[in-house]
Amino acid sequence: MHVASGVSAERLARIVAQAAGAVFGNSINALIGDAAFVKALGVSDLGDAFRAGFRSDVPALLISGTLDGRTSEADARRAGAQFSRATYVTLDGASHDFFFLRPPSRFPAVLDAFVRGEPVADERIAWPVTFKWPEGQ
Repeated sequence: MHVASGVSAERLARIVAQAAGAVFGNSINALIGDAAFVKALGVSDLGDAFRAGFRSDVPALLISGTLDGRTSEADARRAGAQFSRATYVTLDGASHDFFFLRPPSRFPAVLDAFVRGEPVADERIAWPVTFKWPEGQ
């Protein structure tokens, strides 16, 4: 998905510029824009037309986590601006792959309501995160 979606020249330049000052460098985007990697997979970049804006009145639920290194809340809102019926749910403390975690949260109820076609409002939901350091550290 990430390889076929590709990246515009402007976005690639921004990735390269931001990586220089990022704590983990370009680790999260290491293979985006890597022509050798794309060629090895045999996947073609779908191009700028694929990434072009659009307008839709289809209801959309946009979900982002405050610890998401792949899709920030700002990116979700930019994408959501194309939907006239977008709802935003921000999970405070969640990463990109938050579905792998099951902390107590009301998010599943919000998702179920959206899928059933019930009204869902923009909301911030706490996604409890704890970090445990090894003993003696």
